[in-house]
Amino acid sequence: MKRFVHLNVHSAFSMLDGTATVDTLAEVAAAAGMDTLALTDTDGMYGAVPFTRACERHGVRPIYGTELSEPFPGDRHKEKKFFDGRTLRRATLLARDHDGYATICSIITQRHLRKDFNWEQAVANLPESVFVLTGDEPLLRLRAAKRRVKAATRVEIRHFGGPDSIRRRERLFSLADELGIRPVATNGVRLATADDYPVHRILSALRMNATIGTVPSHAVSPPSACLVEPAEMHRRFSAHSESVLEAERIARECGYKLDLETRKLPCFPVPGGSDPYRYLRGITLQ
Repeated sequence: MKRFVHLNVHSAFSMLDGTATVDTLAEVAAAAGMDTLALTDTDGMYGAVPFTRACERHGVRPIYGTELSEPFPGDRHKEKKFFDGRTLRRATLLARDHDGYATICSIITQRHLRKDFNWEQAVANLPESVFVLTGDEPLLRLRAAKRRVKAATRVEIRHFGGPDSIRRRERLFSLADELGIRPVATNGVRLATADDYPVHRILSALRMNATIGTVPSHAVSPPSACLVEPAEMHRRFSAHSESVLEAERIARECGYKLDLETRKLPCFPVPGGSDPYRYLRGITLQ
């Protein structure tokens, strides 16, 4: 039985883009025989907790990440409504361990809050605890020049069919050879199944401030951008099978899982060196 792990997956937490709930994604993945699944919503990890619970229900191992986009130049409020975010520079970030998860949370916060946020430099300097998957050539060249992070960098390649997709796929495989960076196949998932495509088209029209009939084709993912079964991914990349196998290798190295059972209360310094219980009890008695 052929195996594959989807490493670029968007849920409904990717506003006006992803169509499926995290529970549906986990359910579809399990039904297709996939025992591991990543969640990489755009510029956020809002779905991490419900995704963890959904994966537990369906017997799927979760991988946490995000697809981090370059901020819209100028007015960020226009970013989602008037601009096709997919034409901006993007990189898929995956947490290898606890440090990687914390690092991704930090860079997401910086991306949203810092007016001087430099996407290229921030992603180029991410540590080895974060896998960086991207088809952005300038970013790939920057990370290839840094021995410390090159090993955690991959050339992300998608293929939906058609001459444009084939040309881009082959160009990226050539770039991977030139830079000595492993290629990895992903599917840019926005749908659980192809049946979700009409909903995705409506969401894309809303995002672009257009109608269903006028939304630009480049702003809409194809019906094949869904959780296709492993055999289909192997067929699409039959000439480059190493890129499909690389997805599994990456998945094995992403071993972190959120602990939702242990209560982790924040630590606050207590005046006088007392313990928190005695301090609060003293205040109460006063």
